[in-house]
Amino acid sequence: MKSELNNSGNRHINSVVLVENKDINEETRETLDGLFKAVINYYKMKNLISQVRNGIPDEFAQSRIAELNDEMKKVQQVLNEVNGSIVNPTINSELKISFLD
Repeated sequence: MKSELNNSGNRHINSVVLVENKDINEETRETLDGLFKAVINYYKMKNLISQVRNGIPDEFAQSRIAELNDEMKKVQQVLNEVNGSIVNPTINSELKISFLD
């Protein structure tokens, strides 16, 4: 994890590099797939909890599940298209957390 301060000195930014790869290999695919599935599962649980507690589905969670499934398919399609081609893709995934003092 790297940490930095901006010019004003009161904003802290912490970042963790999750994926940094120039080759599309099985580890890269599994990491990206796992990230999407973890977030999708979070929203599935949120939806289930809403149904159990309130008797109604969580509409926001349902829309996020659909959006994330679509995005996951797009990423998989792009990876399949560029795999083995002349194109040299770079895949980076970084989590940034910032806060003010």
